[in-house]
Amino acid sequence: MMGRLPSLIDGKYRVDAVIGRGGMGAIYQAHDVRLDRDVAIKIVRGDFVGAPDAQARFRREAQIVARLQHPAIVTLFDYGTLPNGAGFLVMELVRGEDLRALLKRETRIPALEVATIVDAVAAGLEAAHAVGVLHRDVKPENILLPAGGSGAKVLDFGVATMTDPEAGAAIETLIGSGTILGTPAYMAPEQLRGEMLDGRADVYSLGVVTYEAITGALPFGSSSSLDLGPRQATRRQEDEQNSLPENVRQAVERAITFDRALRPRTPLAFAEALRAGLES
Repeated sequence: MMGRLPSLIDGKYRVDAVIGRGGMGAIYQAHDVRLDRDVAIKIVRGDFVGAPDAQARFRREAQIVARLQHPAIVTLFDYGTLPNGAGFLVMELVRGEDLRALLKRETRIPALEVATIVDAVAAGLEAAHAVGVLHRDVKPENILLPAGGSGAKVLDFGVATMTDPEAGAAIETLIGSGTILGTPAYMAPEQLRGEMLDGRADVYSLGVVTYEAITGALPFGSSSSLDLGPRQATRRQEDEQNSLPENVRQAVERAITFDRALRPRTPLAFAEALRAGLES
């Protein structure tokens, strides 16, 4: 349970309004009374970070994510825990809307506009992967489109996974190893199976987002994880109504292929393939 928030979080942050809610907690608009600036605060439920080992992972990973200084990643300023055991993350407040809001309004987005969004998101993910951070929950809700038309930003590394830089595979998470977290419709097959992950899981998710943004539909539907697995393995994207433009089909289908060995190895490689398709 979230419980009642203090009037000032950590004696510094005045909570002003709810921005959004999710399975792990809620995000609030707040004001840093010391630095006199607006911020966003994500409260992570105590049952996710309450145990001592989970708190240690939370602190360690927050410190690493805070070092992800990139124009396409929402900056993390601060972190801590509340008396009720919940954790909190203090981030830059980006005014604008997320990609989900745009899709609800427009349904489909021109492929060239989607490619511009993908360029930014891929650059942000690439920067995270370079220091051993996998996002694991790339979806329209976690892609911010700032007001004024500046580049897209990746939000919410709340279920991010740390990786072994030498092995290139996930070793532990904020929540704990072996826990399957994320949004099933955007999760790679290996993530749905609870296997060790590498950067190609985020490539898959970005491919699904790209498919949905251009066509207005999810490539494998939005069913439960049990139903999605067989569809990912056997179903081809052949619905004429929701078909991709031919010049980008190959790039997107490679990104969302079942066999990760056949996917682009990095987010930027996918973004480049998408651009090449548009320019061919």
